[in-house]
Amino acid sequence: MTRRTSACDAVRKSVVLLTCIVLVAGSAQGVFAQSPPAAIMGVILDPEGKPAAGFKVVLRDVGSSKEFLSGPADPDGNYTVQVPVGGRYKLEAVLAGDGATKLRVQDVPR
Repeated sequence: MTRRTSACDAVRKSVVLLTCIVLVAGSAQGVFAQSPPAAIMGVILDPEGKPAAGFKVVLRDVGSSKEFLSGPADPDGNYTVQVPVGGRYKLEAVLAGDGATKLRVQDVPR
């Protein structure tokens, strides 16, 4: 009887181990197969239409409400925000160089 119990235990352990390997391999696919981020780029202009350097842009994913922040705009006012592919994003705010002052965002009609 001991031999049969031992064989059953070995089979049971093998099944449990195989199940764990399948679960880990299946969940790892989502971790390793993520698509690269997309870049949203634009230009920040002051009220006179001149490039505004040093400002940051905040985009919000309208589906998840998660916010994404750009680095400071370059001397020509250019900014880039890295975002996940497939989202819908809204320009939420433009932050001054101090990082706290929010500037008004002007909607441009289509």
